[in-house]
Amino acid sequence: MVKINQMKKDELFEGFYLIKSADLRQTRAGKNYLAFVFQDETGTIEGKLWDAQPHNVEQFQAGRVVHMSGRRSTTIRLRSIS
Repeated sequence: MVKINQMKKDELFEGFYLIKSADLRQTRAGKNYLAFVFQDETGTIEGKLWDAQPHNVEQFQAGRVVHMSGRRSTTIRLRSIS
């Protein structure tokens, strides 16, 4: 598991993280996405889930711990979340 403060730009990561906040938003084109703030004991980082479906909104709510993998840039580019 990679801690948030150990994530390096453009490197893949995997681990369990708390969803501190999850906000449903829309792109300029009107498509839904979820804007997250993830947290562990070392810090926080933002991430987005594009083309969010209604079941994603129900499943990924603040206060839940999720397993995810992705790549860090300025925010997280999620590859998977469950």
